[in-house]
Amino acid sequence: MAVLSRSISRLIHQLSANTVTAVGLLLSALVGAADFAAGADISLVFFYLVPIAFVAWYADSMRGTLVALACTFILYNVNALLGINPQSLQLGLIDLATHLGFFLIVTTLLARQRDLLDRERRASRTDFLTGALNRRAFIELASSEIERARRHSHAFTISYFDLDNFKTLNDDLGHAAGDAVLCRIVCIARQNLRAIDSVARLGGDEFALLLPETDNLAARS
Repeated sequence: MAVLSRSISRLIHQLSANTVTAVGLLLSALVGAADFAAGADISLVFFYLVPIAFVAWYADSMRGTLVALACTFILYNVNALLGINPQSLQLGLIDLATHLGFFLIVTTLLARQRDLLDRERRASRTDFLTGALNRRAFIELASSEIERARRHSHAFTISYFDLDNFKTLNDDLGHAAGDAVLCRIVCIARQNLRAIDSVARLGGDEFALLLPETDNLAARS
């Protein structure tokens, strides 16, 4: 079950934000149809949170807000068709605003939680000084590339390098200068790498490059 859940999550993450939004709007319409079919005696208002949460989590708060508005509109019209909207215009507007506010609060909270989770995940995989991958992230990425190479016989290259006399630079010019040099190294590496390549700081002045789809000859060039 856990494997299936992870597979579904990976599949959804591969979808564009617009596709996720389209799926959310479709789910909203389906919930509205089910709400209407259930009749006036059974309220499915909380089921409208499913498409809202889906889009807010897998897309962003702006698109989640769009789906929240759509759900509010659908819910209001379903209630009107079932004859359960308040008779007073003022009470009807209050009811509409209450549902919309509730949906927007859920959207905002979920989107913020997702942002925090993404930041925490990036921080756990990134060297705090240079912004390069850290050792843990590099090992994970390299392991995945090794497995892919075994399965599909694709070449890849890992390159290791360190900085000569880096300790002397730190001693003579100070750690601030040393930190600036490390950041500059990563910046230069990124400027000369492809989008699919990765640079990692393994620790101290030690760095590594991961070059997918790159054989020995291509790496040397």
